[in-house]
Amino acid sequence: MVFTPSRSLITGASAGIGTALARRLAERGSDLVLVARREDRLRDLASELQSAYAVTCEVVALDLSGDRPGATLRARVEGDVDLVVNNAGIAAQGSFIDADAADLDRVIAVDMAALVDVCHAFLPNMAARRSGTILNVSSTTAFQPVPTLLCTRRRKPSC
Repeated sequence: MVFTPSRSLITGASAGIGTALARRLAERGSDLVLVARREDRLRDLASELQSAYAVTCEVVALDLSGDRPGATLRARVEGDVDLVVNNAGIAAQGSFIDADAADLDRVIAVDMAALVDVCHAFLPNMAARRSGTILNVSSTTAFQPVPTLLCTRRRKPSC
């Protein structure tokens, strides 16, 4: 049995795993809500997927490091979603001692707080409908501590 949600929301959809998931879900016929900071990349992806698979794509440009990103996202997304994919994340390497405190705050905001807030924002409607799925994507790096692993967007802008 293949799971095909009618409408899927993907954070971190502008690159990497998020883009790959968006393509795969569109191929299966799922309409999409594409979320990331880079609106130009999201629009390009949306155009590609709409042309190739005749799905509807909603683009939401949003920096998940802001205050209450899940509530902000829920307010901007019209209607229900059947699948929420928390895929956004940031990572790079550097010395913890030399790290900027604002960079560390951003890591916690995107990699932990946003994930919880997005779940909190979308789960109540799923529970009320008794239908829906949340997929939280994590890197194997989370299970392999490296002394110089810092998760900062400044040092790796491709995240």
